[in-house]
Amino acid sequence: MGQILPTRDVLRTLHPSEAELTELLEDSMSDEWLIIPNVWIAESYKAPKEIDILICHPDYGTLCIEVKGGPVEVRNGEWWQLNRGTQEWHQLKLSPPKQSRDSAYALRRFLRETEKPLESIRVGWAVALVDCELASNSPIADLPIEQLLLKPDLENLESWVLRAVSSDQNPTKLGIDGVSAVTRLLLPDLKFGFDPDSRSVRQLERINVASTEQVRGLASLDLNRRVLVRGAAGTGKTRLAQMWARQGAKARESVLFTCYNEPLSRQIEESLGDNRRITVKPILRYFQELDISNSLNPPSAPHEQDGYWNRLLPDHVSKNLTPSHAAWDRIVVDELQDLSDLWLSILERLLKPGGKLLCVGDPKQDVYRRGLTWSNFDTWTLAELRRNCRNSRTIAKCLQALGGAQPSNACAEGEPITFINPNPMKTVQEIVESVLTSALSPNVGLSTLIITGSTLNRDAIRGLRIGGFTVGDYDARSATQIPCETLRRSKGLESSHVILVDPSGELSPVDLYIAISRAQHRLTVIAPRSSHVQLIHK
Repeated sequence: MGQILPTRDVLRTLHPSEAELTELLEDSMSDEWLIIPNVWIAESYKAPKEIDILICHPDYGTLCIEVKGGPVEVRNGEWWQLNRGTQEWHQLKLSPPKQSRDSAYALRRFLRETEKPLESIRVGWAVALVDCELASNSPIADLPIEQLLLKPDLENLESWVLRAVSSDQNPTKLGIDGVSAVTRLLLPDLKFGFDPDSRSVRQLERINVASTEQVRGLASLDLNRRVLVRGAAGTGKTRLAQMWARQGAKARESVLFTCYNEPLSRQIEESLGDNRRITVKPILRYFQELDISNSLNPPSAPHEQDGYWNRLLPDHVSKNLTPSHAAWDRIVVDELQDLSDLWLSILERLLKPGGKLLCVGDPKQDVYRRGLTWSNFDTWTLAELRRNCRNSRTIAKCLQALGGAQPSNACAEGEPITFINPNPMKTVQEIVESVLTSALSPNVGLSTLIITGSTLNRDAIRGLRIGGFTVGDYDARSATQIPCETLRRSKGLESSHVILVDPSGELSPVDLYIAISRAQHRLTVIAPRSSHVQLIHK
């Protein structure tokens, strides 16, 4: 999503055609594009030049766009425009190509003369006829076709922009310093940082706003007694579930928020804060703490754990549950796909008469295969979240190859994914240590998550010490302790940087989908090219 400067308030001052194109550029371009409408360049002994829209990028340079709305025709080399009010044609004093070219040259002179680092800058120019349906190959004498935008081009605006800026054989790569200099000269009163840290803060703010706006429209579904909202990874399911919990507490209801994953449960508990009306508990822990489970003791032998938690305990609770255990006005379930039909039926019986069961889930993340019957929800109130509001566009596009959702326009482009083909002569600890050494920062433990496909690799990596940093479990994460968890325990979590460790290439496409979707901005994949990683590498 491009950045309009100085603020979006400028849209109210623009001609409708200019405002429309400005907004389309904002929606279509990545976060590194700056969009500055209505730029005036004053020159000595010459009339000031107006640039309808100026766009700039660290790698692609600058482009001036002259915008014309309504019907436009070229007759014998002369430009004519229809006045929509009088319905009369009038000849334009200056052709749009000349206007755009003269403005670009004026801007170039101003930047070269004012800022030494910009003394060799080149400024591109183009014309946008936003209401004209002419075929894109129509010849116009004084306008190269790649510098002409027509109405059909609005459908793929990013491609047109890249084509227009590439029409210059020697474009100027501005870099971050060059972009900063251009904005400082054109908008001297604007406090705007284009450095990575400033951009990261803005990106996070925009993503949070986009995610909140997407789920807010479904928050009122809690007026119904049974609700299921499906959504791919990163679409805001957990955010919606938390909204439902808070709304229940505000209505003075007793609320149970539950899921299967214990690290996710603790993260939710931290997020919801100390609200005495909301209880956050992993579902099996809640079953274990019911008074009817007092006679059961979890086994100490590792090979008996699965049978106890997944079969013996739920069966026991189901057989011994009584109406007196119906304690909740509202139960909110996150990661519904991790449950079984039996577990869900127990939650139903824990509701007070007239209570609400509100669930979010993603069938694509069903790694436990507990046999939840999705057709049983046909009589519920159903909805779907369809836009990825968590991951960068780069990561979201990889997830799309694995069945993920389309990225929101607010998603930042993000860093390229780093693929590391593991060296068979090195241990997994040595490979991870090398990656972490290059990623260390003061708060690396709070911005990085290591995900493994097996407990064997997880245990091998935990305990690593690099400088003043250590690798441990998620529950003990801190600024100096980097969490390392298995794929399954990381479900529902998210982190700015995810390091996915799969040295044997054993993860399935579903496993990759879950692990990759945990990364918000940066992803490092340690896996052989021969594995399913090929799907995202392409």
